[in-house]
This record gives sequence, structure tokens and C-alpha cells, in this order.
Amino acid sequence: MIVVKTGSRIHLGFIDLSGDLGRMYGSIGLYLERPSFEALIREFDDIVIEGEGRSWIQNIVRKVVNELNLKGLWVKTLSAIPRHVGLGSGTQTILGIALAASKLYGLDLRVEELAHRLGRGKRSGAGIWLFKYGGLVVDGGKDHRTKIPPLLTRIHVPDGLRVILASPRDASKGFNEEVEDRIFENIKADSRLSERASRIVLMKLLPSLIEGDLKGFGEAVTELDRINGSFFEEIQSGTYRRGCEVIVEKMLDAGALGAGQSSWGPTVYGFADSHEVVEEIMKSLKGFWVTVSKPRNMGAEIR
Repeated sequence: MIVVKTGSRIHLGFIDLSGDLGRMYGSIGLYLERPSFEALIREFDDIVIEGEGRSWIQNIVRKVVNELNLKGLWVKTLSAIPRHVGLGSGTQTILGIALAASKLYGLDLRVEELAHRLGRGKRSGAGIWLFKYGGLVVDGGKDHRTKIPPLLTRIHVPDGLRVILASPRDASKGFNEEVEDRIFENIKADSRLSERASRIVLMKLLPSLIEGDLKGFGEAVTELDRINGSFFEEIQSGTYRRGCEVIVEKMLDAGALGAGQSSWGPTVYGFADSHEVVEEIMKSLKGFWVTVSKPRNMGAEIR
């Protein structure tokens, strides 16, 4: 039997949606300790699922079993990442199950190969590289030859950073993959915004994090998120999804170092570097769903 435990991820944004250099996307993600996916997995003659999220995890297990040509898997879920809320549940769950299955059946397939075979990384590679390494990652996007977006850098996130996650209690879920595909087929992005996003990432976000300047890091993430929101204003009816903008504003007013919407939301993240600021942010968000996580500077555990 194998125990698998993954983190979740917040998606901090894309770098280039114009594609005028021949590559698209390029994404930044940060790994979190919680919410997490944790499961017990063993070989079996059929597909048997127990625990949280049985129906959708069964679909994932069936896909893994069919793609890897396995006889079956027994999976007992101990904890699951909420689906379609901007925390990367799909990639973390399918890679966790697939890597465990690969080891159980002696296939020893690499994370990158599993991701490609199982259809992950169509646009963002952040979830794949975070699953493998943790921390903060930046990928290099895709052109017509790319299987999964290449890893450009992985950075250790200061352990003192706290990430506050919040969402409206009545929020609808984010988009599924089919809807996402249609949105990105029709996206039209101003290359000047992509140039600004690139400069923010290269000259502020990354060096600030490396040097431990969490205020500069937070400012960069906030601006990058707003640029990304402008790409999708027509779909979201604004820079943020309905109900998310007020959370971003409350977090920043309460002293957050930076804040933004993860992926399609409805999860909003905010950064703090002290217990006092975390408490102020939590107090400002009464009536919302709220939790706090630490960064996860290691990849998924398979043991």
C-alpha cells in the first residue's frame, strides 16, 4: 500500500496571452500545505473508491487505470482539495494517484510523462512542477511543439509567509476544462499588457521573493493579477469574478502584502508575514469562507 499526499496551488497569473512571440501562456504558481489531497492506494483487481469525493475521484482513477493499462486500484481518500475553486484539484489529484499507481505496478514513470499522457499542462505547467518540487514555480509556456510547459525557475518561499484563502459562501464554482478551452480559443490580449506582466515577474516578483522582500513580492503579485483580470473582463464581468473584488479590497485594507484571485476563483488569496496581520485579515472577512495555509516547499509525498 502507498500513501500519497499533495499540496494545493494558487495560480498567480499568466505572463503572455498575446502569443506574438510564438509562445503562449507562461504561468506562475505557489504551492500550499492545505487544502491537501491525501489517500491510501493499493493494487486491486477492480476499481474501488472509498472516502471523500468518491464520484469524481472514481472518474480520475478510471482514467489512470485505462491510460496505464492497469488491472485496477483501490483508493481510500482521506482528504480532498475542493473542485473548481482555483486550487488546482485536478492536476494534484490525478498526478498523486497516477504516480502512486506507477510505483505500485513497477512502471516508475516520471511525473512529466504521466502529466502529458493524462492531459495535464495544456496551458499552465505550474501545477505539474509544484507537484514535483513545491515552492514557487514559473513555466515557459507553450508553442506547437511543447508537450508540457518547461520549468524556468523554482524558488523557495520564506517559511514565515502566510497565505489567507477566502471566498464568498454563495460563490459558484470556477469553469471546467471544456469551458476553459472555448474561452482560450477566443482570447485576444494586448501584447503591451504581456510586456508589462513580463517586466513585473522578472524585475520585481522573482527578485523580491529571492531577497525576502515580501512587501515587494506582494505588490508584484497584486499588479500581475489585475493585468490577468483585464484579459478576462468580458467573461468575468470585471477584473475579478462577482464577489471576489470585495475580498481582495478587504484583505489589502487589513494590511495584506498582496492579494488576488486564483485562476477562475472563487478563491481569493492574500499574503501576510505576521500573526497580527493574519488576525486583522480574518476579522475583516467575517461572513466569508476563510482559512490560512503555509507555503509548501516540497513536492508531493509518495511513501
